[in-house]
Amino acid sequence: MADIKGKVFAFLEGKEKEYFKELIKKEATKSGLEVFLRKKIGDDYVDEILSVLYLKLYLLKEELETRPRINHSYISRVIYTCMVDTLNGNSEEKVVFRDEEGEVRDFEEVFGEEEDYELSPASEELFGAVSNKLKDKDIDVLCYYLYKELYSVEIKLEGMNKTTLYKRWERLKKKLAKLFPFKPTEEEFREFAEKYLSEVCEKRGYKRKEEN
Repeated sequence: MADIKGKVFAFLEGKEKEYFKELIKKEATKSGLEVFLRKKIGDDYVDEILSVLYLKLYLLKEELETRPRINHSYISRVIYTCMVDTLNGNSEEKVVFRDEEGEVRDFEEVFGEEEDYELSPASEELFGAVSNKLKDKDIDVLCYYLYKELYSVEIKLEGMNKTTLYKRWERLKKKLAKLFPFKPTEEEFREFAEKYLSEVCEKRGYKRKEEN
């Protein structure tokens, strides 16, 4: 993933507007939100989201300055958050959807409220950096230590004693340090860990609850 940190700070200086407009259009199409943005804002929704994006990045400026890299996946998630903020808004008229039973549900029920996405850009970037990069045994070891650190639960790993597990974990920590695009905060790592446990570890048959 390309590093676009320079473009982000150029945007904060009033440049690269067309570049970020294109990113907004792509994210609106990819996420399926374009039709709702057009309904609520009109055909000039891109300019509205661009203004919201500028403000959000400006408020994140100090944090962004400390990042060695800023990837497209991070900015895409920030743009998505801007769209969610705008659609949820303070308007009396909410965007609504109908589920399979025909029941009306509002935008917040379908996509979640703003606070659900506060740490998402960082956690998504971490998750994407690790996904499909680890061998099966490394995945098992990572699941073991994530369960242990988050829930004080020791899952059973077949054919791996504690000595082997420790040695693999020491090697894995170095590998993760190279894979992670930045050093996460404690909150960012926890959100990544929750996502990894849910989307990877549980699908491999591991559970959070302790064995009886």
